[in-house]
Amino acid sequence: MPPDGAAKMLHGVDRANVYLAMEFVGRRIPCLLDTGCDLTMVPREVMNLVADVEIRPTTHRMWTANGTEVQIDGEATIPFVMEGRRLDTEALVSPDIEEPMIGSEWLKAHRCLWDFQGSQLYIDGRAAVTLTQRKKLRCRRLYADQEVVVPARHQVAVPARATLLSMKLPTGNTIVETRQMEPGIYLGLPTCFHRSIMTCVSASSILQQSRGPSL
Repeated sequence: MPPDGAAKMLHGVDRANVYLAMEFVGRRIPCLLDTGCDLTMVPREVMNLVADVEIRPTTHRMWTANGTEVQIDGEATIPFVMEGRRLDTEALVSPDIEEPMIGSEWLKAHRCLWDFQGSQLYIDGRAAVTLTQRKKLRCRRLYADQEVVVPARHQVAVPARATLLSMKLPTGNTIVETRQMEPGIYLGLPTCFHRSIMTCVSASSILQQSRGPSL
């Protein structure tokens, strides 16, 4: 469980999935607004878009609502652009989230006023920015938590982590899609896992020699 003073992910008053459209290295990046989290977070995958943004060590730690600690790579200053204006954003970088999430500290720093009825956000006293909504994401990305060798003609349990779709944990079970990762290596017999970030998935090999899977 998180110690006193640690940041904890809680779902805020913004129950609908509301997004602020940002740009990063020329690409449109929808950012989920979540007032229930203090700090802004971005997925590791977003940072992979550019090599010249430094990821610095951090002492910040984050937990989900059920007490599971979120893996943090570090912190970075993200040069987001919105409507031609650069907004350098301090954010934690994590492989455990599926999309960027704007936290309450960012909203405070930019003196934001949120018009919930009009679905608009006033930033730094400037003209309102229209917010967008979209249906909930229902697919979660899995990645291997460590290297595992799958013996030839065997099936093994591979420790894995599943990304969070939002600060609010999913309410139901998730099933892993069966797929061929590479010739002779198959992932995920119909496997269900629950709300946790950490899980295990099955990998099987029909090869004559052992090799590690690529999740």
